[in-house]
Amino acid sequence: MTDSMHSAHWGAFRARRDGDSLTITPFSADPDPSPLLANLHNALAHPARVARPMVRRGWLENGPGP
Repeated sequence: MTDSMHSAHWGAFRARRDGDSLTITPFSADPDPSPLLANLHNALAHPARVARPMVRRGWLENGPGP
């Protein structure tokens, strides 16, 4: 289990991860925490999430370009 403070454009928050579970708690002194923080736990297993480093095939075949 890990518990640490983070900040993002959604504000400051505490994240606690226990196995596959993630609990997000807004920073206690934030007078108006973003409701978007409630969506962070859904992002862990969302189908659109890039789960590991990826490289486009075109970059591998042709290198960097415009």
